[in-house]
Amino acid sequence: VHFNIQAMTVTSNNDIYILAGKSGAQLALLVYNHLENVWEHQSSLPKADAGLAENCLVEVGGHLYHLAFFSPRDEDEFVLLRKYDKRTDQWLERSRLLPKKRVGNFTDSCKAVACGGQIYFMKEREWHRYHPSDDQWYEMPLPEEYMYPHNIRTAVVSETDIFCEGENLHDIFMYDTKSDTWCDLPSTPEKATFNYLHSRLFVWEGQLHVINCWYYSSEPLHDKIDRMQICVLDDSSEGIWTDLKVTLPDDWMENLSGE
Repeated sequence: VHFNIQAMTVTSNNDIYILAGKSGAQLALLVYNHLENVWEHQSSLPKADAGLAENCLVEVGGHLYHLAFFSPRDEDEFVLLRKYDKRTDQWLERSRLLPKKRVGNFTDSCKAVACGGQIYFMKEREWHRYHPSDDQWYEMPLPEEYMYPHNIRTAVVSETDIFCEGENLHDIFMYDTKSDTWCDLPSTPEKATFNYLHSRLFVWEGQLHVINCWYYSSEPLHDKIDRMQICVLDDSSEGIWTDLKVTLPDDWMENLSGE
């Protein structure tokens, strides 16, 4: 059976969950069995109606939460929030979020992360914070310099910090949830040297990393990457990125695509 992965998360117990589409009107919640090296079906939930822009999956307090962001063409946007009760295998609907009016005519995406026992939802010019204890959403005051006209490309968490990368590929910033402060981080090395394809932030062993990918041709081919770089932020206060000089085999793209 082939699944189209909609969202994924890694829990505090190092369990890996994915939300995947399958035939029919259902979405499947799958959990990875490390010992057996197989994906096991955990639960199902109804597939969303028209207007769904993006799915997110996070864990807070040992519970999984599914966020479905709807951006209908002629209606107001909203976020449907569901909490998974593993004992009863039920998805319980929680408070909906009604973001502000969209900017422009495009359907924009969103990001959601869990940090400090709360859920943070972000889309273009606004952030919201969800408190599970009182089932309430709260809009966060966002400094003007962090109101991007487009989407946040990547959002990851390390302890009490949320790291984000803007759509224009040069803006990396950090939000400290403990002190409620924002700060800019430097762009990664060589970022503007080549024709740029995409990047992704991730956290490994408490340190922020980024994967940068480039193509050399004048016309980008989204299934063709000529170079990949992995960097680690050694010192966020000094803004020092170090290229890990990762060596990949010549056929790594073929292996990645399964060809």
